[in-house]
Amino acid sequence: MALQARTTLSTITLKEDSSDLVFSGIPDTYKDLILISKVRSTRASTDSDLFVQFNGDTGSNYSYIRMIGRSSGVNSAVNINGTTYLDFGQVPGASSSSGEFAFSNCEILDYASTSKHKSTITRTSSTGTTQVVGAHAGRWANASNAISSIRIFTNFGSITAGSTFSLYGRVA
Repeated sequence: MALQARTTLSTITLKEDSSDLVFSGIPDTYKDLILISKVRSTRASTDSDLFVQFNGDTGSNYSYIRMIGRSSGVNSAVNINGTTYLDFGQVPGASSSSGEFAFSNCEILDYASTSKHKSTITRTSSTGTTQVVGAHAGRWANASNAISSIRIFTNFGSITAGSTFSLYGRVA
């Protein structure tokens, strides 16, 4: 299978800690979006979860399933319906070694469609003592709108300075 062409749409590297960040003005000219991140949080005690929302939608229109493996065991979570975000993976907190980051690759399939729900597939891993790997599948229950903005945030603490997020458009 040949590699599919992708175009860099935007890269954000945080210069200071931030509660969230937003990619906006996303053109509807690609088949899929790919969001790649290198991130950690300011949460002092343990890891945080990273979440995404589309087009400013904070309603209960998201569902996801995740599987996580770590050095201390495995777990999974299922949120069939009714969440206000999609889970994007776990990220190391401030108590982790300074070089620990989580790396994520999220594919947002058919993001420009105005006739079906949008689906995501995310793979994550982290370095250092946390040693987390994960797989996440998600759905945004909106068949009317193309995705034109993506908000990324944590459930505890903030996203630390030095975290990087790159958004790509992929042609069919």
